[in-house]
Amino acid sequence: MSVINSMLKNIDQRESKPVSTTAGVSVEPINDYQAWLIKGGIVLTTIIVIVIAYLYIPANDASLSEPQLQAQKKSPLANEAQNAVDVIVNESLDDVVQHTNPNEHIADKEETVSVVKKMSSNDGAMAKEIDSKVLALAKEDVKRDVKEATENVVNQKLDESIVAKNVTTKGMTSADDNVSLKTPPLSTPVRVNNNQMVKSNVAIKTPQQLNEQQLKQAKQALEFGLYNDAINDLSAILTRDKQHVEARTLLANTFFQQQDIVSAQQVLQQGISLNSDVLLWRLMLSKVLIMQQQYDQVITLLDTRFNDQGGVDFWLLKGTAAQSINLHQQAIDCFQQLTKLQPQQAKWWLALATSTDALTRYKDAKRLYQIALDLGGLSAAMTQHALQRVIVLQEGV
Repeated sequence: MSVINSMLKNIDQRESKPVSTTAGVSVEPINDYQAWLIKGGIVLTTIIVIVIAYLYIPANDASLSEPQLQAQKKSPLANEAQNAVDVIVNESLDDVVQHTNPNEHIADKEETVSVVKKMSSNDGAMAKEIDSKVLALAKEDVKRDVKEATENVVNQKLDESIVAKNVTTKGMTSADDNVSLKTPPLSTPVRVNNNQMVKSNVAIKTPQQLNEQQLKQAKQALEFGLYNDAINDLSAILTRDKQHVEARTLLANTFFQQQDIVSAQQVLQQGISLNSDVLLWRLMLSKVLIMQQQYDQVITLLDTRFNDQGGVDFWLLKGTAAQSINLHQQAIDCFQQLTKLQPQQAKWWLALATSTDALTRYKDAKRLYQIALDLGGLSAAMTQHALQRVIVLQEGV
């Protein structure tokens, strides 16, 4: 503006002034219209320049930084290329992780870089603005981001797999167990410091270890009433070891609790056929047979070779079966053993008195009835029966 003012001042100085001639003569000043036209043209030109500057210079130039002002001086094609480079460099890591194939991701970014280079080669002005080093750095940043993202994904998957292997799976079937036995040892990568990967062999459990694990699982399932899970685990154990006493016993007992008597009987009969020396299986099967009123099979099942191992259940089952099919002498032998094991139990004395009474040993029967009454603890029906027999035997004797 100072230049314009100087120009206007010079023009004013060149304006025409009144010219004095001889005395008494005055000459009218001549107006210089050409100077006025020049002055008006300069003013008009100045206004036009100001208007053009106002229209084409962005209003926010004062708020822009120096690099941004330089970027605006570039051609539109150069700005577009620079934006593409910025997108490549600043792309978020989340977008990289979502790519299942990091190589494809690198290929996409390289293709974008090549497009930018092609665009820059087609525009002479843009070629001066875009440095090839910027593209190279952008490419290296993308590769580094992809590498870091890939390592993070691998480490995350590895952590998840290690945690999953430590979780005990409930309800494993026997088929799954057979497959696990046939699976060769696997080499599992383990992460160490500095993201280095090493391999460690995962030892496959032996059949005995698998049995112990599933037996523990079955017991825990039974505590919470998860009978189906317990049955699956116990069945898997018996698939590997048919003579596993504890597993077969628990399986039969589980079927009892489920009131599946047929399945319980099948499990026990199969076990006895495999190992006839397990008295516990014979006792459990005897309970099933007594429920089915197959007393003679109970006598056969609990033969005399187990007398030395006999406990309360053994003598009770055998004595009850013998008494039910009128083998009273054998029943007396069994109930005598019970009175020795538990002399304070009145019901054993009552059962002994009943078989003695059946063999017409009335004097001994009367004494045994009286012992049962004196001990007490009998049900109302048993007490009534014992009193009636004592009265009858007193009159008869």
